[in-house]
Amino acid sequence: MYWADFNGVNLQGADLSYSVLERADLRNAKLNHAILQGTIMTSADLSNANIEGAIISEVNL
Repeated sequence: MYWADFNGVNLQGADLSYSVLERADLRNAKLNHAILQGTIMTSADLSNANIEGAIISEVNL
């Protein structure tokens, strides 16, 4: 998903592993306990995003 708008979205516990979220707007998103393993997030905006407990191994920022 290129240029996806997830501003303020609740994605707690979501399995987004190996997704392509290039240039995604993830400002203020709730990513608590989300699985982001292998996700490509080049140029994504994670300002004020909550990633407490998220699995973030092998993420490409």
